[in-house]
Amino acid sequence: MTRTLSNLCSACGRSLVLLGLVAMGMVRVPAAELDWSSVTYPGGSLSNTYNNVDGTTVDITFDFPSSGTPVGSNAGSPNPSTGGFAGGSPEINTDVTTNDALYIELQFDPQTPREYVTLDITFSEAVNEVSMTVFDIDFGANDFQDLVIVRGITSGGTAVAPTTLTDDPAFNDTSVGFPGDFTDTIFSDSATDADLQASSIVGLSANGTDDRAFGIWDFGSQELVGVQLVYTNSIAAPNDPDGQWVSLGNVFFTPVIPEAEVYWAGGAMLVLIGFYEFRRRRRQPAQESGQA
Repeated sequence: MTRTLSNLCSACGRSLVLLGLVAMGMVRVPAAELDWSSVTYPGGSLSNTYNNVDGTTVDITFDFPSSGTPVGSNAGSPNPSTGGFAGGSPEINTDVTTNDALYIELQFDPQTPREYVTLDITFSEAVNEVSMTVFDIDFGANDFQDLVIVRGITSGGTAVAPTTLTDDPAFNDTSVGFPGDFTDTIFSDSATDADLQASSIVGLSANGTDDRAFGIWDFGSQELVGVQLVYTNSIAAPNDPDGQWVSLGNVFFTPVIPEAEVYWAGGAMLVLIGFYEFRRRRRQPAQESGQA
């Protein structure tokens, strides 16, 4: 009976060691994706929230702040543009992509460097490995010149540039300047043109095919609670641009486990206890045999 109990306790010790190692390995979780083809978006709505995205505990809210008198086709206007949304947007469609994406069509009227629309993407908890693609960032001579700026927002409210910014050189570029008073009128965090340059893509050529004129913003290991997308015109746009549009592709992210250190501490403790119990029970039979 004593030997059987000892063996059982030794097995328990080994189990504790294994549990500890598992707990210490639970710090990372799989990447997640907000896939537009698996959700709905109420067409024309200026705000919508998706709960427990891709099986995680993360909720994501998409919000187009509005101000002033409702104009355009929807009950709201780009902040603080006097133009409005058009074409039933924001909505999910495949107008400029082969896969579903969040379509944003705007009518800026008249054009000034102060006209723009913001899309605030808010995560309910900290995430990292955030990446997203915006499609159809292009240029129409005497019509418009798309300019898209995407910056991450940290838990402290600081705006950060992406770790990697990828353009589609056949249609757009990351090295074009900004309108004269652009930074002063849109951003309130004293952002410089150089700061925004690292987060921006400007359209340079017309786009004739789906899934092109893209820009990819990848924030890598930076821990974020949100992303701000600004859509406007750059310096080559006319005073009264035509309607223009872009589409936001799927949003990728990885949830951050705030209590990661707890997993490590708890796991390490289980390993130590299990190892101690395993060694103690292995020595006990020999001690009992000597006493006999």
